[in-house]
Amino acid sequence: MDDVRRPWRGLAHPRPRRTGVARPRGARTPPPRRLPRARGAAPHRPRRTRPPRPPARRLGLPVPPGSRPPLVQLPHTLADALRRSMSKGKEKRQKKKRQQPEASVAPQPQPDALPPIQGPARAMVIMAHPDDADFLCAGTVAKWCAEGWEVIYVVVTSGDKGTHDPAMHPEKLAAIREEEQREACRVLGVKECIFLGYPDGFTSESAELRGQIVRLLRLYRPDVVITWDAFRGTFNHRDHRNVGQATMDAIYPIVRDRLFYQHHEHEGLESHQVNEVLLAGADKPDYSVDITDYWEKKIEAILCHTSQLGGRTKEDFLRERAEREKREPGKPIEERFRRWSIRRPMRQPQAAAPAEPRPKPQRAAAG
Repeated sequence: MDDVRRPWRGLAHPRPRRTGVARPRGARTPPPRRLPRARGAAPHRPRRTRPPRPPARRLGLPVPPGSRPPLVQLPHTLADALRRSMSKGKEKRQKKKRQQPEASVAPQPQPDALPPIQGPARAMVIMAHPDDADFLCAGTVAKWCAEGWEVIYVVVTSGDKGTHDPAMHPEKLAAIREEEQREACRVLGVKECIFLGYPDGFTSESAELRGQIVRLLRLYRPDVVITWDAFRGTFNHRDHRNVGQATMDAIYPIVRDRLFYQHHEHEGLESHQVNEVLLAGADKPDYSVDITDYWEKKIEAILCHTSQLGGRTKEDFLRERAEREKREPGKPIEERFRRWSIRRPMRQPQAAAPAEPRPKPQRAAAG
């Protein structure tokens, strides 16, 4: 009997017996004694733990409320059966979806494509270096000049850093490259070439540069502008990126709104709106110009930039075209751009309202 009442007999560390006066039946157990908290210590807060989700609930087994079921490990055969049943249900849903007739969707009307740019009109090409325009759009410029367009070149820098010659210095190189660009303009039929004189490689998208571009746009009033694509995702030269950004900011909305650079009005320059912009060097072009008949004129303009060709001759370009014709016979030669068409009505100046006569102040009569 003693062994039944004392199950701890025979253990290495027996449980100590309780001693003291027995409490009467029905007496309440006093709460545990708490130790005094040290001065400045944070109050004790019980740690809250979230019990993990029982696997039996994930498997759909009944879980008695308020109890945590034991871990259930399914045998491999039952787990495989569950996976097969789930895959079969998925296959049935997919088969049912394929058998359902698809609802007929009415074709959405496509927006009207923009008409091609036609002339004769006036165009301005704004580039960073003297040879940029001829490599990018000389064929388009030659075609427009042959059709009677008036084309203006604006070159922001003089390209005074573009050489590997150890005996060359910036002033001499700038003079050489400016003359090469003027010769290329004479070959293409460009009316005028303007150099802004910024140092090569140090062009910034500044208010000064934007103001100069805005002034030229208000002075020559072009219908179409060609410049660098400043937002292409591939690698881009710093000058190309900044010149393209400054030109696009100048075109919209600065050149259109008269309160930007308002001192231009003292020179007799009114606000102007450019309707078409062609972004050269774009990685996602959407507008092309067929220059097959003006390809040789483009090569003549490129050959004017002797300091940048590294000894290449016209025969090298002709050989490249023959190889291209062999690979792609009959394919036209194109110059591709990303087109930015504004086509918004020009804001009409509002007539000033006639000033109303002010009433004369009434003086109080002396008492």
